[in-house]
Amino acid sequence: MSVNVHGRDIRHHALIETVESFRLLDAKGQILTVSREENSELFHTVIGGYGLFGVILDVTLNLTDDELYTIKTKSLHYDEYTSYFKEKSFKTMMLKCILQEYPLLLAPIWMKCM
Repeated sequence: MSVNVHGRDIRHHALIETVESFRLLDAKGQILTVSREENSELFHTVIGGYGLFGVILDVTLNLTDDELYTIKTKSLHYDEYTSYFKEKSFKTMMLKCILQEYPLLLAPIWMKCM
């Protein structure tokens, strides 16, 4: 927590988003409960503070269901690399634009493709 890591799936933001509260042993030897409501001035300082503000003793986190990831790979010759990602980026951008403009029209098709 002290480095505010993001974990394996960066779609779900940094670790701080899942922290409800934690107990901190500060330099005076006091044990403080820290959350967004209690000792809130320490919440964002300690998470990502690299241990400068005390020792995190325990944490209460919001967890999600475990997901099964699959690996998909594609082999490319080095000179195909740039064009491959330009094409993928363009297709993704176009799909997002269409879905924003006509979400109800394409929702059944989109769900079928997933």
